[in-house]
Amino acid sequence: MSSNHTPGPWTCGDGYFLVGPHAGMTVAILADSVGSQMDTAAHASTTVSAVERLANCRLVAAAPELLAVLRDLLIAESREGRLTPQQLGKARAAIAKASDEGKEEGHAPPQDR
Repeated sequence: MSSNHTPGPWTCGDGYFLVGPHAGMTVAILADSVGSQMDTAAHASTTVSAVERLANCRLVAAAPELLAVLRDLLIAESREGRLTPQQLGKARAAIAKASDEGKEEGHAPPQDR
């Protein structure tokens, strides 16, 4: 199981930049408003508070570790079988959403047992 994203760890830098594992590597910059640059006056952007931006930055910075932990849980589950089919489905859907798994050649993510 591999992903094409920048490997972690990611951290929140000054100005709500997501910083990658190499010095000075910017993974992403979190916007200070919600909306599109193509918004019209009728759909103006909404400013995001500094508290919300920092929370968003921390959540996104945790993504590589969260994905790795979720994958590890599915491996452990395959040995012990303690998760419900619904929990397995949600875990697999989250992994597929966060990675390229199940998207190549039109394959769907693995189904519950």
